[in-house]
Amino acid sequence: MGDLQNRLIDFQNESRTAYDDIMKILEDKYCWKCPMRSTSDKSRCREIHSGRVLQEAFDEGILTHLLEVDIDQVEVEALINRILKKKIKRAGGNQRETTIMMKLDAEQNIDRWLKIKINPRHLKMGDKVLVSDKAKNHSLLGSYALVAGFPFHAASVKRIFHEGNFWYVEIENDEIFPLDSIFGVMIGIFEEDYMSIEEEIDVFSLKIVAMLPDCTLKEVSDLFLEKIKQILKSESGYVAFIDPENRDSVGVSFSHLTESCQMYEEIGEARFKVLNDGSYGGLLGYSLDTGKSFYVHDISSHSAAHGLPPGHDPVNQFLSVPVKWKDQILGQIVVGNPKEDYNKNHVKIAEKIASIYALVLKILL
Repeated sequence: MGDLQNRLIDFQNESRTAYDDIMKILEDKYCWKCPMRSTSDKSRCREIHSGRVLQEAFDEGILTHLLEVDIDQVEVEALINRILKKKIKRAGGNQRETTIMMKLDAEQNIDRWLKIKINPRHLKMGDKVLVSDKAKNHSLLGSYALVAGFPFHAASVKRIFHEGNFWYVEIENDEIFPLDSIFGVMIGIFEEDYMSIEEEIDVFSLKIVAMLPDCTLKEVSDLFLEKIKQILKSESGYVAFIDPENRDSVGVSFSHLTESCQMYEEIGEARFKVLNDGSYGGLLGYSLDTGKSFYVHDISSHSAAHGLPPGHDPVNQFLSVPVKWKDQILGQIVVGNPKEDYNKNHVKIAEKIASIYALVLKILL
């Protein structure tokens, strides 16, 4: 390893010198006439451009060498993608087979979503796979190219075969791709109005993540309130977070079930102070006190219940889940007055939605 390590150190030094030279060339030949010159120290456009062209030259050098030693173009693609996957694995990246939802370009104002299995380990004849739309002249392949937004089209698998150290896929027009270059396997296309609950929550999660971190907590919490009420067919709901400074429970989005709710809405929160013993008490505080999800059909039958406050609208059923990040309780989500009796499946649905809200709280609080 001595010779290898020494050569890598030499290459690092050569790269550092080349990077510095490119920076100076840009400054002397191009940057002086750029309208952004006065702000280049802040935008770092020279550093970015130098890094990009140096990385492209490095990639092109590897590609050219592989082709010069008579390795087939398709195998070269397989090699390039395997190098990328090794780099990601070394950095701790997860490249397991998984399913994602991806929004298609809007047509006729209809929200249409593509369900895709990425990093597929196995294929079968007839599977619809997503492959690159253009010549493969970029270093991003497979699911990485999909996420990066490269154009693609669907094609049917005609044959799967193994050659050398790689698996290959032949599609319907006799074009051959390394398995690792496949963007993904198409499971189906769905319109938002005809999705399963699981698919609907996946799409909701994507929309929420796209809003972060440029939205307010109130804006995003309102969406969680409406979504869980809609999915669990409940008339009322409550979404709260734990104030990281004093541990108060702060309702930020909630149905109006008392005359005071309008006042809380105008204030921007319904704050329930943590008790001296660190608990919250009552049916509303039970999930926060125990870290457990639960539901009751008769709220008066629960051991933590101590009755509704005067003037509170009736609540005939109640479901509450804590919002957790690992073992830390960050808030809670509550629904009540459903059109159908709550059950364990409703709890699982609420917990999945709460897990998305936990990410929101970690980012925005």
